[in-house]
Amino acid sequence: DQIILAAEREQIVAWALQGLARLKANKDYTLPSSHRVVIDDMANQNNSVRYFLSQSPRLKVGVREHEGLSPSKTRTTGDLLFDEYWAFCAMAGGVMRVPRT
Repeated sequence: DQIILAAEREQIVAWALQGLARLKANKDYTLPSSHRVVIDDMANQNNSVRYFLSQSPRLKVGVREHEGLSPSKTRTTGDLLFDEYWAFCAMAGGVMRVPRT
C-alpha cells in the first residue's frame, strides 16, 4: 500500500476531488442498483407481510394489473387475503407468519 500511495498520491487525490464534486452536485452518495436489491431483500426477511405483498405470484396489486377484469375479480375479502398470505408463508418455508389480528 505504501508503494502504491507514494507512486499514485496525486491521482488518488484527483480522483477523490472528482468524487467530492459529484457528491456536492448530487447532494447524496451515488448508490449502485445492487444496494436497492439488498435493502429490499433485508426488508422482506424482516417483514413477512411485505414479503408476501412483493413476492406472491398470485397477488395482483394496482390498476394496470386489473385492466379489463370484472369488479368481482378485482376485489377480495380480508379473510381470503389472509388465507392466501398464510398459504404463501407455508409454501415459502421458514417464514414467520403474523396472526390474523
